[in-house]
Amino acid sequence: MCPYCSSPFVLDVQHPQTVLAHLGAHILHDPKVNRNAQPCGLCGGPSRLCRFFLKKSHSAGGGMTVNMEASKGCSNLVKKFNYSTAAKSSSQNSPCSNVQLRCPECDSSEPTVWRYNLRYHLQNDHPQIPITRHAHLWGLSDNENTWMLALLTKIKEGKEKRTKKVKPALAISTAHSSKLALRSV
Repeated sequence: MCPYCSSPFVLDVQHPQTVLAHLGAHILHDPKVNRNAQPCGLCGGPSRLCRFFLKKSHSAGGGMTVNMEASKGCSNLVKKFNYSTAAKSSSQNSPCSNVQLRCPECDSSEPTVWRYNLRYHLQNDHPQIPITRHAHLWGLSDNENTWMLALLTKIKEGKEKRTKKVKPALAISTAHSSKLALRSV
């Protein structure tokens, strides 16, 4: 469930990109969100509870991916997602670029920080570092900011596109099963 929506909204963890976008819209633009708690991009919980680590990907591009074995705490980290796709804000249909980043000021053994939280992480954990030094890591394009604000507006109006619910298979009782026709008397 989304911790920020006023009416219950189920986060579809089988589609992590949509979860990232939904929670990312709240993190960026919802005044109810405590940004100093650096909320998790997958569940909305405080960052101290959800600890993510990255590793080199084995794909042809050799980029980064979430280390599923080392990452701990987040109940919504149930499925791998394409990190390189998630890191790009490419259109209004794919507006969110909130992924885990290694903080350039932290030790490499420390957990990662969500892009949308990096500014707050730097302000709280590294106040001696000028905030502008790493603005290129946490800064958003005007398009992404506009698209994410539009997404939050849709969420608040209850018009966010929801995935179809899969209906359970029809249950047939044993009294009506075709097995009865094959039994011997």
